[in-house]
Order: sequence, then C-alpha cells, then structure tokens
Amino acid sequence: MNAQTVQLLSILSACRPDDEELARESRIGRIMQSEDYQALMHRQAFAGLMQDHFTEAKLRTYTAEQLDRVEKALPILSDCLDNLLFSLKNGDCPSLTSADRPDFTDSEPLAALRDRLEEGTGKNYCNIPDKDFLHIFDDATVKSLQPYFLELPQPCEDYDAAIRAVLAGKRYCIRASEVKSLEEAYRGEADACLRQLGTKRTQRFKLRLGKALIGLFAVLLPPLAASLTGLLTSSATHGLMAFLFLCAIVFWRKG
Repeated sequence: MNAQTVQLLSILSACRPDDEELARESRIGRIMQSEDYQALMHRQAFAGLMQDHFTEAKLRTYTAEQLDRVEKALPILSDCLDNLLFSLKNGDCPSLTSADRPDFTDSEPLAALRDRLEEGTGKNYCNIPDKDFLHIFDDATVKSLQPYFLELPQPCEDYDAAIRAVLAGKRYCIRASEVKSLEEAYRGEADACLRQLGTKRTQRFKLRLGKALIGLFAVLLPPLAASLTGLLTSSATHGLMAFLFLCAIVFWRKG
C-alpha cells in the first residue's frame, strides 16, 4: 500500500464516515506508511515482533479499537526497543521477568517499560544477542549468579570468560555489581575462616606448650625431691623418671 493509496483511502473515509471497513483500511494504510512503522520494519532485532504483531495480514485481523492502540503504540515502541537492547548489556534487564513482558501493541505498558529501563544503569554480563532480546522475559534465563558462584575459579581474573564457561548452554543476563558483591562476600568469609583457623592453631599450640611444661615438671620434680631427700636410690630415681616420662608423653598426646 503506497502513500497515494493511503491518501485516497483517507479522503474516501472522511467522505463516508459510516463505512467501518473503509475506516479500517484507511487506518491500516496510515499505520503502514508511518515513519515509525517503516523504521521498525528495517530493524533486525524487531523482525520477530513484526512477524507476530505488525504484518499487513496481522493488522487486517485487528478490530478498529486494536488498530487505534497499535497506532498509538508505534511511536513509543522504537524507544522501548532501544532501551531494551541497551539494557541487556548496560542496564536493568536482569530484573525483568515473564510478568514484565508488555503487550507490544499497547502504548501504556510500553511506556512504563521504557521509563523503567531508562532509570537503570550498570554493566551486565549477557550472552543474549539483540535479535533474541525477548528471551530476557523468559524465567529460564539466568539472571543471578548466586547459585553458580562457587563453581567459578577463585580468585577470578576474568569473570566474563568464567561465567561463559560455567553457564555454557544457558542464556544469561547478570549484573556485574551482583558479581562484585558475591566476590566481596566470598572473600570476607574466606578471611574469617583463615582468622578462625589461625586462632585455633594458636590455641592448640598454647595448649600443647602448657601440657609439655606440666609434663616436664611432673618428670623432673618428684625424682629430684626423692634424690635430695635420699628416699630413692640412684637406679630407682632413674626408673621413676623413665616411668614419669612415659606418663608425660601419654598426657601430652591424650590429655
């Protein structure tokens, strides 16, 4: 349908306002000749939506009310698409769910999604190509690294490559800020474990040292006292020391 045909239909529709079919034809022509429609037709990322909602054959199945909604939605749709594609790599797309998928023929949810995505910033790790952007509304798309973080190498010098390896075969869109937060939490827990381990080692060393000193005094003092007082002979003293030494070893290891 060319521009002249659209203009003629518009004139005929104005002359015959009660002809609903003519009014529908005029509106379909106006939609298809609009700058917004023509621009979207040539966007590769929009090809799937165009096929599903905006071909001439599809437009002819719509009621007059639906066509009116489409005409109002088209000027917003291009901006919404731009924000979606940008936000895959640099915005709020990781927060989207299946409940956020808008009716792409309705201006109100499109405007709400466009405005929401304009407020989000920050780098994302994402492997969804522009032409498949609708997968961002799929709940099977991985949008948090938390369940997989411990599978990554630590320390990790290249999270982009590591995430690709761990999530091979899965679609994902994950905030870089979440990855950083998980890394900081991991390091904090690792440091706490090392401090706790160091404390336990120190306590264990002190305990063994104390037991060794007790054992030393237990081995030396009785034989020394017996020798000084003449209660035991020299050979008996040596025997007592040997016995007490064995007792000290058992105490040091088991006590």
